[in-house]
Amino acid sequence: MRVIAFLCILLFHFQVETSHFAVFRGIPAISSGICEIDLGQLGVSLFFILSGASLMISKKPFDAVSFYKKRFFTLFPAYYLVWGGAFLGTLLLSPKSLDGTPPWTILLTILGLDGYVYSICPNFYKVGEWFFGCLLLIYLFYPLLRTAMEKHPKIFLPIVLLIWILLMRFVPTALRPDHTFYLRIPEFLIGMYFMKYWNRKIYFQGLIGVLIFFCFLFLSPLPENFQVLCLAGTGTGAFMILRALACRISRFPLPRIKTAITKTAGISYEIFLLHHFVLIHLLRIFFANRILTQGMGILLFAGWCLLIGITAWILHRFLSSLSKSFLTN
Repeated sequence: MRVIAFLCILLFHFQVETSHFAVFRGIPAISSGICEIDLGQLGVSLFFILSGASLMISKKPFDAVSFYKKRFFTLFPAYYLVWGGAFLGTLLLSPKSLDGTPPWTILLTILGLDGYVYSICPNFYKVGEWFFGCLLLIYLFYPLLRTAMEKHPKIFLPIVLLIWILLMRFVPTALRPDHTFYLRIPEFLIGMYFMKYWNRKIYFQGLIGVLIFFCFLFLSPLPENFQVLCLAGTGTGAFMILRALACRISRFPLPRIKTAITKTAGISYEIFLLHHFVLIHLLRIFFANRILTQGMGILLFAGWCLLIGITAWILHRFLSSLSKSFLTN
C-alpha cells in the first residue's frame, strides 16, 4: 500500500514538473484530478492514514520518550544528509535562488518545518515537501492521541471529528487547508483505529471502502476548508480497498514480487526525500523547454524512478551501516 501511495505522488509530481519545465501533455487528469481530487492528494491522504496505522503495529508497551527518540533517528539523519546535498546542488546550479533568504530561517530547516511554512515564510527549503513538517507536528501529538484513544476508544474519534468540522467551519487557516496539520489529524487517527480496533471482516471493509471512496469523490469539490473532508473520505475509502486487496494478494505464492514490494517500501522514505528536487534539476539541466512525446515522457519517468530508487537504496544502506556502527560503539 505504501508503494501505491508513493506511485500516486511520483506520477503527480512528474506530470506537474514536466508540464512546467518542458512541453509535455502527459495525462492531464493526474494533475488536474477528478472532481478536484488529484493523484497527489490521494497519495498524501493514504500516507497520513498509513503513518497512523504503522505506529500501532508494535505490541511493546508505549513509551513517549522512546517514541520521540526513535522518530528523530529514523527521520532526521536522512533528511539532513539529503538537504545538504540539495543545498550544495543549488549553490552550484542556481545560487541566485538563495538571494534574499533570511539567514534565521535555517532554524526552520533544522526543525524540519521549512517546507511546511515555505508558502508564507521564504526559507532554505529544499527537500521534504510540506508533508514532512506537517507529519512532524502530528507526531508531537501522537502520545496524547494514543492515550486518549486507548482510554476512550468509543467516544474519542467522534469528538475529534466534531472538533475537526468546527475548525473547518469557523477557524481560518494561514496555510492551505489541506496543508494545515490539525486538519489532517483525523486521517492519522483513523489509521490508528484501523490497526488497533478495526481488524475484522477486512473484505467487507473493502466493499464499504468502494462506497466511501466514490461518495466522497463525487461529493467534491466542497467550499473552502471543507475540501479536506473529501480528501480524508477518498483516502479512507482507498485505504480500505487496498487493505482488502492486500489481504487477498498475500494468499498467492508470489515471493519475488512480494520481496520487490517489501524492499521498495523499505526505502520509501529516502525516495520521498529525493524524488522532487532530483526531478526538478534533471528537467532544468536536460529538458528545459523541450517538447516531450508520450514515449519520451514514459522513458524519462522510468529513468527518473530508477535513478532515485538506486540513490535511495545507497542512502538507506549507508545510514543503516552508520547507525549499526554508532550503536555498536
